[in-house]
Amino acid sequence: LGWGNLLLNGAFTYRSPAILNVELQIPVTESPDLDESDPCLAELCSKYQQILDQIKAKDAELHAILQENKELATQLEATQEAGAAALRNASQKLYKQYQKQMDELKQKHEQEKQRLQAFTEEQEENLKRSVENFNNLELKLLHKQNSLTELERRIERMEKEKKELMGRKLSVEKEMECKNSMDYPDGTKGFQNLQLESSTLQEKIFHLDNVITQQHRNLHSAINSVSCRT
Repeated sequence: LGWGNLLLNGAFTYRSPAILNVELQIPVTESPDLDESDPCLAELCSKYQQILDQIKAKDAELHAILQENKELATQLEATQEAGAAALRNASQKLYKQYQKQMDELKQKHEQEKQRLQAFTEEQEENLKRSVENFNNLELKLLHKQNSLTELERRIERMEKEKKELMGRKLSVEKEMECKNSMDYPDGTKGFQNLQLESSTLQEKIFHLDNVITQQHRNLHSAINSVSCRT
């Protein structure tokens, strides 16, 4: 009963390996109440030893599991640190790539802006020159039109003058015919004056006709020139 009480009071309580070693070193013969020849005691001691062996095995297994967990924790910490470092490196690389793309895009945008600005300035300058050329051309055409109008008026005056001269010449010739029909002497001063006037009128008409013809040519040439410009 004393050994049974020992088993019940402390044998089945978990101890660390160090405590178990101390307990196992206590000699069983130290108790005066124990009889080593008792079969029940021997069987009980055998079962007790088996239980202690199982406890040692479980403790060793638990120790191995704790050691493995410690190693796994160390590996996990190292893996996490490596992952964090890789993530930092990837983030830095991605940021550098993004910054590079942004710089390139900014440079392209600035170049495109300068190109468009230069193109706009060039177009404005071309438009300015075109407006100036158009205004100059318009002034030239207006001046040309005024010249044509003045030339047409001059030709009209010459035509009118020619018509008047031809009418006067016709009148003089009729007067000369009338005098001839009346047997008016050709050598008289009055008849000679009519002949001189008729001759003078004919010369004026001839000269004026040449001038009118030349003016008509100039007018046609000027009209063609204006048509080509427009």
